[in-house]
Amino acid sequence: GGGGAGPTQKPSIVRSAIALLLQKPALALELQPPFRFAALRQPGISLLIELLQVVYERPDISTGSLIEHFADRDEQAALQKLASQSMPGDDERWREAFIGAKTQLDRQTAQQRIDELTAKWREIGTSSALSAEERAELKDMQQLVRQ
Repeated sequence: GGGGAGPTQKPSIVRSAIALLLQKPALALELQPPFRFAALRQPGISLLIELLQVVYERPDISTGSLIEHFADRDEQAALQKLASQSMPGDDERWREAFIGAKTQLDRQTAQQRIDELTAKWREIGTSSALSAEERAELKDMQQLVRQ
């Protein structure tokens, strides 16, 4: 890489998941839809989900074909760049990293939902601001984040 100024940014979890998926598309088959993290408002989430869906439709797809799927689209250059990075580790390590990334994304999604619900609660200023379902959901999400 080039010596850029400023702190080196750690690649986002979404980026790592996409990079892993490009190296070994079959990793997509480790995850079952629907994905909790689909609700996460973060750059790259919709791209990750699209990649997963492509692999479900074509489980034996290669890295090249996966990138080819995005031909004529802005994302293709970024995907090519990610795919060309060499990833340390072996299949088992990649699998663990991929599932770990998914777990972190799910957790961030839960946190995002907790923030939404607690903001609503504060705004109205009473616990009846939330329906019974929302209160139950809030409890579930808080447990998920604490795991």
